[in-house]
This record gives sequence, C-alpha cells and structure tokens, in this order.
Amino acid sequence: MFRFKNISILFALILVVSSTGCLAYKEYETGEYDLQEHRYGDAIEHFNVAEAKGRNSASLLAKRGLAYYMTGEYSKSVRDLTDAIKLDPTLPWIYAHRSDAYRKAGNLNKALTDINTAIEMSPNDLRFVYRRGLTYTALKQSDEAIQDFSHVIARDTDFGPAYYGRAQTRYQDKQYEQAITDYTRAARLLPTSAGVFSNRGSAYYKLNRPDKAIADYTRAIKRDKTFSTAFFNRGVIHFKAGRMDKALGDFKSVLDISPKVIPARLYIVKIYQERDDHKAVVRETNEMARINPEYAETYRRRARALIALVREREAAEDLEILIAIKDNDAQAHYDRALLITHFGDYKQARTDLNAAIELESDRGEFRAARGDVLLALGEYAEALEDFTEAIRLDPEQPGVFEKRGITYYHLEQYTTALDDMNHEIDRGSSTDDIYKYRAEAAFKSGEFGIASKDYLLVLLQNPRDPKILTKLGISYVKTTQYDRATSTFDQLLQITPGDPDAHINRGIALSMQGFTKLALRDINKALELAPDYSRAYRERGTLYYKIGHFQKALEDLNKADDLDSKESPAAEEVEEIKKPTEMISTQPSIRS
Repeated sequence: MFRFKNISILFALILVVSSTGCLAYKEYETGEYDLQEHRYGDAIEHFNVAEAKGRNSASLLAKRGLAYYMTGEYSKSVRDLTDAIKLDPTLPWIYAHRSDAYRKAGNLNKALTDINTAIEMSPNDLRFVYRRGLTYTALKQSDEAIQDFSHVIARDTDFGPAYYGRAQTRYQDKQYEQAITDYTRAARLLPTSAGVFSNRGSAYYKLNRPDKAIADYTRAIKRDKTFSTAFFNRGVIHFKAGRMDKALGDFKSVLDISPKVIPARLYIVKIYQERDDHKAVVRETNEMARINPEYAETYRRRARALIALVREREAAEDLEILIAIKDNDAQAHYDRALLITHFGDYKQARTDLNAAIELESDRGEFRAARGDVLLALGEYAEALEDFTEAIRLDPEQPGVFEKRGITYYHLEQYTTALDDMNHEIDRGSSTDDIYKYRAEAAFKSGEFGIASKDYLLVLLQNPRDPKILTKLGISYVKTTQYDRATSTFDQLLQITPGDPDAHINRGIALSMQGFTKLALRDINKALELAPDYSRAYRERGTLYYKIGHFQKALEDLNKADDLDSKESPAAEEVEEIKKPTEMISTQPSIRS
C-alpha cells in the first residue's frame, strides 16, 4: 500500500485540488449568472475558464452550447451540446437545445431527429412539442406543425409561443386572416414581444391594410427600439404611399441600428432619386460599394446618378463593373449601350444590345435601341428589321414608328415613311425631328402641301436655315402659292444674298405671278453672281420664250446647252422653239 511519507505534502496537495475546484465552480456559477442576464459573451468566457480549471460536465458544456446558440455561433453550439450528450445522454433538454441549433444552422432533418428524441424521453413536456412544431414549419410541413402547436394549446391555453408559432405557420401558408387571429392571441399572452406585433403587421400588409400594419410596426418599435425589421417594413409602406420624409426617417433608423443593411440604404437611394438629388445618390451608393463591393444594383443606381451629373465616363465604368459582376444582366448591357452611343461607340453599343437581346429577346425597347444604333451606322435594312420587330413586341413604345419612318426615308421608300410618321404624330408621341423628316419624305414623294406645313414647323426651331427656307419656297411654288413662295425667297436672300439659285427661284415665283420684269431682274442677278451657270440661262430662255422674245430665248437656251456637257432639258426647249406653231411647256425648273 502506497503511503505519503510527508503528511504536510499530502495536505498541501489536498488544498491545491480543493482550491482549484472551488475556483472552477465559481467561474461556472458566474457563467450561469451571465447566461441568465443575457451576457452571452461573458458567459462563454467564464465557462471556458471553468473548463480550463478542470470542471468538465454535461451541464457546463450544454450551457456554453446554449450561450453559443444565443450569439449565433450554431456550429460551436452543436459541438458543445454533442459533447454534453456524450457525457450524459439522459438529459432531454440538451437534445432539445441541439435541435434548436441544428434548425438555425439549416440542418432540419437532424433537428427533427433530436427533438423527437427529447419528446420520447419526456413526452409531457409541451415545450418540446412546441419546438417540434417550429421544426416542422421550417421543413414546410405545415399540417404537422399546426397539429403540434394545436396540441400544446389544447393542453395549455396560456402558452403564448404556441399561438405565435401557429400564426407563423399560417402566415407561411398565406392564411393571413387566421394568422392574425393567432398573432392577436399571442400578443395578449406575450405583450412585450416586438416580434409578435411586427409579424402581425406584415400579415395586415399582405391583406392590403397598410394603416393597421403601420400601427403594429409602431407597437413593435415601442417595445424594442432596436428592432430594425419593424423600422424597415414601416418605411417600405411609407415609401409606397409616397410619404418620402417618413420613409427616409425609418430607413435611417435602420442604419442607425445596423449600418450595413444594404436594402435600407437602397431605399434611401430610391428616395434621393425621386428628389433628383443625384449627389446624395452618389454618396449613398459609394457607401454601399464600400460595404459590399459585389452588390450589383449599387453600380446601376450610381451610374444613373453620374449620368445626370454629366459624369458619363464614370458612369460607363460603373456599368462595366456591373456587367463584370452580373454578365447575364440584360438591363445592364442595354444601359451601357445607351450611354456609350453618346461617345459615338456604336460598334460596342451594338455588341451590348446583341447580348441584351440574346438574354431577353422579348423586350421591344432593346430591339428599338439596336435599330437606333444600326440607323446611325447606316445599316438601314437591318435597322428596319429591328424597328419592325420592336413594333411587334410593343406597338405602344414611344418613338418607334418615327424611327422606322426615318429608316424608310433613308431607304427611299417615301410613301411608307410618311405612313409611319403620320401614325407617330397621330398618337402624340413624336419628337421635333419627325417634322423635318416628314417634310423631306413628303417633298421627295411630291406631297408638297404636307411638306410646306412641316417645313414651317421646322423653321420655328431655326428660322434662318437656308436649306429649309429653300425647300419651303419650292413647296409653295409646287402648290401654286406664289406670293408665299416670293416672301420665303425674300427671307432667304436676306440670309444668302449671293446665292444664284435663290435669285432664280424667286424669279420663277415672280414670273408665275406675271411679274416678268422683276423675274428677269432676279435671273440677271443670278448670272452676275455665276456667269457660266447653265440653269440661269435656261430659266431666262424659258422666260423670254413666254413673253415672245424667241431670238433671245434661243440664244439663252443654246448657251445653256453649250454649258451642259450632257443632254439636258435645254436641248428639248430648243427643239420646241424651232416649231413656233407648237406649244411648249412653260413649267419652270425650280431647284433646291
């Protein structure tokens, strides 16, 4: 038999062991107290010290596991609770806590196995049945969940959490009226629970009863001023109702509680966008990018604000980042295409629009945008295909008939161009450019009445445009409005007094009104400005012929013929003059 030879050493060892055990127990007790006071981090530290000092029991491990659960460290919670079960597999409450940890970690099958074990060990404990109801709800096995919650309520009508759990299950199944009934019962039994009121508010919102929803979110906030979900949900209702100041206040409260909540900051961005406060949008999206650089919507919103601030290059960089994060975002490709067309990069714009259309082929605006790019590139046949498809997909899209009409104009299909432009104007969604193109199409197709009216509208934008004044004057001549034609050419000659064609055109208008001398003066002026201009000789020859000065007419028409190197109308006029008994056309050769 072993004996200590020195009794003093024996007593010293006993004292050390006893002292260490006392210290370990004291740390354990302190940890328990911290756990009860919801100081979970402190509790974990004290349990760690107790374990280090030699206290290792199922109770310590289970309670530390519970503390980890309360801090959201579910894997550590499962680890400690598993070790506790190994030390003492007879305690049902440990299985119940591990079930909770498994459920929060998303391991629902293991959660169900554990809670069933706890119920088998203690079938009369309603708390375990309630927890199984929560697990069934998470598994979306609503019938089983309702059965468990109802079982608990039948045996204890004052078990508030069971009403709350059943309400949550019914909410999940979109049975909002029944959910509200259970939430209301839970609220009476759990009057300090912010969650009950907040969730009832959500059920009211689903039933389109926003006033009641706001009232419940407000009750939740009064019970817990750090309940960010209630602030957020109330803010959403205010936002959708257009109460932007109240919405902004709620979303800012969310950020005061949790500064990294991106959805709240996104709503703040939307509010600033509504107010056209683009600098504020940039400020908020900068913070969003700092918090989460991979959140794609940040760059879309910031890009739009930068475009409004005329910082288009920075906007293009943001859209590039957005596409790098989310290459399958058709809207991002479309937005970038619209932007880079301002830089004249039509080829890259077409590439982006090809990608957008490949991703979402049923978007009419994508087809119309690619049509615009193809139109700018002069690829009119392909542009026509896109505009036609855009109309098929969305015939109400503003401007698409106008653009197709312009495309028909470039394809020299003037009558069809007029049809499309008339349709766009009739529905009131045209731009100012349409009148210029309709005027040109009408002019080309001989619809001079339409052309003259549209040229007048175009001149409102630029009353000193020589080309438009010229064509307006010609349109008046073609519609026999000679006095208006003369006035128009008068205006033109104030702008371009050295233009021989302007003098010739006014001369023609004057001659058609019988003012022969004035007409001759204008054509003679044209010849002073351009002595070798065949058209001037031809028009003067025609005028001389009309007034019976045949020799002068013949000389001028021969001169025009000499100046023209190819067959011209002048040759035809000479032939007619050689037959004085036959009538010749006196229609002037008006020129733009």
